Amino acid sequence: MGVSDRSRLDGLFNQALHEGISDDDLSGVTMHGKCKLITDIVGALRGKVPQRVHGNGKVARSSLVTIVDTFEPSDNFMTFQTQKRSRFLSEMESDKHAELRDRIMRWSDMDNEARQDTLIASTSLHQYTYLSGFVDRIPINWVFNEGIKNTGRPGLIVVGGFSGDLTSEYGRIRQDISEHSHFEDPGVALNTGHHETTHAIQFALANAYHHNRINSTHKLYDDARMFHAIEVNKAVIPCSVLKRSDQTAYQKQVHEVLADAEGEAISEALLDLSQ
Repeated sequence: MGVSDRSRLDGLFNQALHEGISDDDLSGVTMHGKCKLITDIVGALRGKVPQRVHGNGKVARSSLVTIVDTFEPSDNFMTFQTQKRSRFLSEMESDKHAELRDRIMRWSDMDNEARQDTLIASTSLHQYTYLSGFVDRIPINWVFNEGIKNTGRPGLIVVGGFSGDLTSEYGRIRQDISEHSHFEDPGVALNTGHHETTHAIQFALANAYHHNRINSTHKLYDDARMFHAIEVNKAVIPCSVLKRSDQTAYQKQVHEVLADAEGEAISEALLDLSQ
């Protein structure tokens, strides 16, 4: 990054905290530049900088929304996700997965260990179906927590999460199984598990880009590059730095929009298949 680029980002960062930024202000800013702005604004919110300037973080939160709204999946990615979801559900409907469907149907009557095994089986097939023939799958370590993770904001809790390591090429999915997470409800549990698996798929694309296993002619190349930029810059907006009543910046992140849609669509379809 050149001196002029750094200077422009510094100016945009200050503007994002004090005045707010518009789409026009971001014209010509690279994806990595936008990711750096996200990271810096999140850091400022954590340090209460905007709150000291304005008495609240409203301007900074609005700036984050403007930035994340510029990240979009390609048409190819949306087609990929729709087609792969259909293939995954067709696979789940086949005779060889009758037992898995039966376990989902009996979810409420099973103990937590059986539920965990069922969720891992379903999400493993999810990842396999989506990534086979596109990019390498990544090993996933599942961690089921008995205690819920508090975000530091009253009323805001985290029932699941994904993290990946570009060096080891491993991923980890965390899912809460305490009574507060409603793990006994198959709709909630499956939604969370497949939501986090969607993040794992996004990470697999970023990982392929990082290790030069995906070239510019690949139909998902631009998406892999986008997910990689978000990953390496840690450009993720946690709900804990936002107001409980204004989670827009968190919800509008491209990776969250995609995971929300997949988790909901897959969990609802799986419950329908298991009736």
